[in-house]
Amino acid sequence: KSSSNEFALELGYVFPSSKKLKVGLFFGAGIAMNKFELGFDSWDYSSLTNGSADVDGDKYTRYYSLKNFKQEYSTMDVMAPVYLDFEYRFSKWFSMYVDLGAKAYYNLEAEVGTLYGEYSTYGVYSQYDNLRLDYQSGINGFTDNGVLGDGNIINKVLEPEEFTFDAFGSLGFRVGITKNLQLGCGATYQMGLTEYFTNAVNTIGMSNQQENVLVMYSTAQNKEIVRGMIDAASSVKRQTLKLNVGLTLKF
Repeated sequence: KSSSNEFALELGYVFPSSKKLKVGLFFGAGIAMNKFELGFDSWDYSSLTNGSADVDGDKYTRYYSLKNFKQEYSTMDVMAPVYLDFEYRFSKWFSMYVDLGAKAYYNLEAEVGTLYGEYSTYGVYSQYDNLRLDYQSGINGFTDNGVLGDGNIINKVLEPEEFTFDAFGSLGFRVGITKNLQLGCGATYQMGLTEYFTNAVNTIGMSNQQENVLVMYSTAQNKEIVRGMIDAASSVKRQTLKLNVGLTLKF
């Protein structure tokens, strides 16, 4: 799930026409603030450890069962929209509009928010005749009812792409308040053209090695460490349906 708020100031030129259909070219600048959540209901996997997940340095296969996993992220960008505005006037005071265009974004900040997940884990040691150790052993963080939180995040620094681009289309209505002032209300569908986190996505699950899994135990830190859901995503792009409210002042 996600939420998005954008605030912008726009300028435009409406091409002269005596017809009811008016066409204008608009551009502007503003701020975009986004919050989104990545997660899943359940995920089971195993990982070949490299010795850092065992108190004696033994290598083994560690099994995880994750559920109710979710992680929040937030971003803030400078935004620059450019679009064509098609306005059909039913009367002097009422019209319908369609906008088609694109937006460019420059990232200002990106943060990792709250993490929550439930898990159970155990280990199987093939070198000891497939010995299985679980929560009853009391070692290596094995548990049948663990909870993950913000303290398990290994890296809270996000590195999104500096520039990203979206396409959008809007449909709505405008009502005249005065001779030169209109109140507009409509909906916008927006779709990302470029990836938001090109350098991070799809690195989890490339293999079952310890460095390529979402959650892994560290004896040095004595806790489970979580790399982040961004690394597990195959793609991260904007895709939103928004409600638009704005004022249009004509000169």
